[in-house]
Amino acid sequence: MRSRLVLFHAITLLSISTWSQEIRIRVLDGRNGHPIRDHQINIWLHENDEHVTVWSDRHSVRQLLPSTDKQGTITLHIHPEENYITLFSANYPDCRKLTMGNGGLIDPAYSLAEISKSGVIVSNKCGKFTLTPNPGELLYFVRPWHWWESLLAAFKS
Repeated sequence: MRSRLVLFHAITLLSISTWSQEIRIRVLDGRNGHPIRDHQINIWLHENDEHVTVWSDRHSVRQLLPSTDKQGTITLHIHPEENYITLFSANYPDCRKLTMGNGGLIDPAYSLAEISKSGVIVSNKCGKFTLTPNPGELLYFVRPWHWWESLLAAFKS
């Protein structure tokens, strides 16, 4: 019985040690800072900060599509080989000022080490609302569609 207990604890410790850290992504309305609930975010975790079309060909990438909880938060367990995170909103307009590249908009990569050490806040062109992130936290701003944008989208399809 004692050997089974020791084996159980050893397996538990090994499985926990494969995750090096945990980070939180808080998805907020860039206009007022309210949490964005039940919203999916496209997330890629990867080992370097190259653009998506480059690193997906040459490096291991973990792609996720988690949803925010009632506080607008997503908690991720990071593998040791994952050094950067790239993300964008699945359904809402992004509040970052993105740059154009050869293949379209470039989603920036954020350092997981910097997020763990001091926290990271992405730019917010949707409003003047800002916060100070906590260590281990990435603050990401989006905004809901305006009623007229939804109406235009309905006519286009």
